Amino acid sequence: MHSNIELEHMLEFTEELAMKAGHLIKELREKPLEFNYKCGTELVTSADLKSDDLIRNELKAYYPDIPIYSEESHADKTDFFGPLWIVDPIDGTVNYAHGQFNVSVSIAFAYKGELKLGVVYCPFLEEKFSALRGHGAYMNGKRIYCNQMDDLSRAVIATGFPYDRSKRSALMKRVSNILNNCQDIRRLASAAIDICWVACGRLEGYYETVSIWDMAAGFVIAKEAGALISNFGPEKPELPEEFNSECMLVSNPKLHDKLFDLLKE
Repeated sequence: MHSNIELEHMLEFTEELAMKAGHLIKELREKPLEFNYKCGTELVTSADLKSDDLIRNELKAYYPDIPIYSEESHADKTDFFGPLWIVDPIDGTVNYAHGQFNVSVSIAFAYKGELKLGVVYCPFLEEKFSALRGHGAYMNGKRIYCNQMDDLSRAVIATGFPYDRSKRSALMKRVSNILNNCQDIRRLASAAIDICWVACGRLEGYYETVSIWDMAAGFVIAKEAGALISNFGPEKPELPEEFNSECMLVSNPKLHDKLFDLLKE
């Protein structure tokens, strides 16, 4: 099941679908948006839901037997070891609602606990990142690689912060460690874009605790671009190893151990 030829077709389909959803959310931002807050803190717009509907309907039409794990609509119990689509219809919703450009659509496919392909499309930047496991990573059709910077003091690192303000103060020691040892920190507010920017060499590293839909597509892209990915926090034995989005570190191979030690402290 899921031969290379079949996965190549799935990747082409996923690229087209991510771009279709990206064009939709770009158009929708020209019109009034409806706003709601999940759990009182996490913003969701009417565009998130419409993008989710579009993606789910297309996936169900072409791959009716494959479950979908989406940020905006997923079952309470998901089999992460079976075939699975993983979807974030808008990653960077706060950016999107504020008229900013770091916004992406993220779609990945996994099978038997392995992330097989991923697409991250940034409609306002007109950049499409994609990768098929074992076949390299690409941006707009051009092969990409993470950079080989080995000087920690010159490294630019991205991170993010949880919506729950009570959890933010505990993260400040890590921020301090990074600022005191690296050149600077960036806050793009889209985990999928953060990871892809490590993949194409715009960042040396990225760390954060996120949801699976935030990182699944980026995981494949970064891996195929030569980045290293690890977790400096607790393991999640109930999930496949590649689905552990807790305390995740993505970086170029030259700095990974140094960054891991800084964050582990």
